[in-house]
Amino acid sequence: MKRTALMQGMETRMYIIIMTIISRRKKNLEERRREDWMKARDVHESLLAKGDSYILGYGPVDDFHRPLDDILGPPKKLLYEAMEQEHCDSADSDIRFHASQYGINSTSRIEWNFVIEPSKRGLKRVNLRKWPNERSSVPLEIRRRPISLEDLEKTLVNVNEKLRKIGVPNMTIVEVIACRLYTGPLGVKYNKMMRAHAVGHRKGQEWRLEEEQQLCRGNRYPTTIHVIQSAIAKLGKLNPNEKLYSGIHSMLLPERFWEDH
Repeated sequence: MKRTALMQGMETRMYIIIMTIISRRKKNLEERRREDWMKARDVHESLLAKGDSYILGYGPVDDFHRPLDDILGPPKKLLYEAMEQEHCDSADSDIRFHASQYGINSTSRIEWNFVIEPSKRGLKRVNLRKWPNERSSVPLEIRRRPISLEDLEKTLVNVNEKLRKIGVPNMTIVEVIACRLYTGPLGVKYNKMMRAHAVGHRKGQEWRLEEEQQLCRGNRYPTTIHVIQSAIAKLGKLNPNEKLYSGIHSMLLPERFWEDH
């Protein structure tokens, strides 16, 4: 009996000690969190006062489910011809732009030909001796390389075999072309244009519309982006759902993000 009472007393004291340690650490973590928040807020206020930093935009869940037609307009029926027109016969077709993640300077017309006909004949069409390259710091093994449509069609056979097994319609070569365009420098244009017309009407986000006008000159690439969405919907069935992290820099959080919820 005495031994049992002694053990119970020791257990009680150990429990009190452990809970005291946990409580102190929790308090320290909360204080540190508050200090970090205040430091971050000071930086935010300082940058905001300078007036040369953009504020990130965001929207409700309904924006995520908003039909593309509402943002871009409907696609054309002749997909390939419409995509070619969007890249080679539009106001921004020959305006050079910079894709910072690749370190590439290019144009919509050049990128279209790089995907459609990455050969000497394609280079001749755009008056180039070689295709735009990534900056030297990009490792050789992950740099893009010319791939003919014939080779892409061979790859498409294996993809479509997997899609048929799960009852999903086949990918088309037009969808492959759209994906190839999107994963190159033109992804910069498509993304900026989508963000501009999705949130550019909100207070503090007007700069997106100005940026899009300079970059795309009003060209919304509606057919191309509709085709990209179709391709992603199909390919998404072959891959598991996973978290996606997207890094940002040189931008400030909206005020809503500083509030406790």
